[in-house]
Amino acid sequence: MIQRLQSIFYLLTGGVFFSEFGLAFATSNNANSKFFEDYVYNINDHILLLVLTCLGGAIALVNIFLFKKRALQIRLGYLLIVLAVLLPVLAAVLMLTGGEATAPGEDITEQAGLFVPVLAVIFAFLGNRYTKKDHALVQSMDRLR
Repeated sequence: MIQRLQSIFYLLTGGVFFSEFGLAFATSNNANSKFFEDYVYNINDHILLLVLTCLGGAIALVNIFLFKKRALQIRLGYLLIVLAVLLPVLAAVLMLTGGEATAPGEDITEQAGLFVPVLAVIFAFLGNRYTKKDHALVQSMDRLR
């Protein structure tokens, strides 16, 4: 089972990152801030969110093909976890501090885009776990030789 399960988990991690392109972080019924001009706050509203999402998805997909360098694959898995935690935190901070004051009748509703990166954290963690198992298996086989 060397390199099969973690490849699936890293592929799922990349899919979660790229799914952010279709999901919104929040919606509003009032277009008074720069993030809610189109009544939807998503990754296209700030360049840093776009860069984090593309970087996380690209690293997850590249990580699949680093099967001969398991130590690097594990380190990149930890980087994926950091990016997956940073993305919704940064989105929430930008949403709460970047816009103007909330209008009296404005209703901001959180959407799935804020909560989906939790899946990326789980999948990256599981990918790292199985990579470590494969690394330990290969090391134990090297000791037998």
